[in-house]
Amino acid sequence: MKMSRRVVLFILCVLFLAAIAARVSTRDPNESPYFRGASAMSYRHMLEVADHHSLGARDEKAAFPAGYVPARYRAAGTETLTGLGYRAVRLVSDMDGRDFARRAIIVIASLCVFTVYAVASQVWNNRMAGFLGAFLVAFEPALVSATNGRTFGHAPFAAFFAGLYAAVSLRALKMSSRPGAALAALFAFLLLWIWEPARYGLLAWMVPVALWGNLDRRARMWFVIPHAAVIIVAACIFPHLVATRALGAWTTAVAIGAVVAAGLPPKQRTGWRPALVLLATGALLTLALTPLRAGATALGPTITWPRSHPHWSAVTDAVTARRYVVSFLTSTDRRDHGTRRRVRH
Repeated sequence: MKMSRRVVLFILCVLFLAAIAARVSTRDPNESPYFRGASAMSYRHMLEVADHHSLGARDEKAAFPAGYVPARYRAAGTETLTGLGYRAVRLVSDMDGRDFARRAIIVIASLCVFTVYAVASQVWNNRMAGFLGAFLVAFEPALVSATNGRTFGHAPFAAFFAGLYAAVSLRALKMSSRPGAALAALFAFLLLWIWEPARYGLLAWMVPVALWGNLDRRARMWFVIPHAAVIIVAACIFPHLVATRALGAWTTAVAIGAVVAAGLPPKQRTGWRPALVLLATGALLTLALTPLRAGATALGPTITWPRSHPHWSAVTDAVTARRYVVSFLTSTDRRDHGTRRRVRH
């Protein structure tokens, strides 16, 4: 079935508007207007950006009295983008911040109609497959309920930019386009800013491309090198990656190994050699970069509870209880009791 680009664009626009309507219609007007848990934390960070406060500064009111640095605790791209958007909206409107955050989530989730269509239609080389994916984004009940604005988080933004990245990458690899590969690397940079696990997703693209024998060597290099550069630069400048010492992580080592494997001459790309080169380079660099990982932690490296804080007392109570149970189970009296039982029987 042949369709012109105008017809395809019109159908996608209709699905986009329908996706917004579906999400708005599932909102309960009697539900509490306040965010909870992680959504409340993200919303607080958004307001700080809107009020010209840096997320790189320590927030002492949160996790009082020690506080923490929001940009080092987690990826700050979502809160920064929405905070800047809300700052611009406040210049012309008195919209409440919660309403803006909810509408931003609904709009960005509905925009996935376009990205999913672009990815699915390229993967299956069929426009109907793309329309099916766009339809599911617009009306799948669980997805609609999760992105109707009740929660405010990174997932909808990560899904949109990940879909945009995938669509551009597929196009660049198919056409062996250097500008397309550069644009894909730019979206990869945005993903690293928005989504904490983005490094692993990017490696899932880089490694197959580096090992793909049917792809031209120059096309492989033009795709893999900018991605590796983006990962290294992001690990040096994004606070949440700096805090977790991502520069010395195995993901960075494997990204460099993918560059080495992709650059092998055609005569040396035989059998398992590219994969072995990639694994060996990644392993050696992981060992060599061990000093760079000193002090890294995956659990909010800037949060330190003082001993007077309630959270610290809860931790110490749990440790004390565990020690009591262990000491009871391994006590001499219990072992003697078990011995007596075995003698009786």
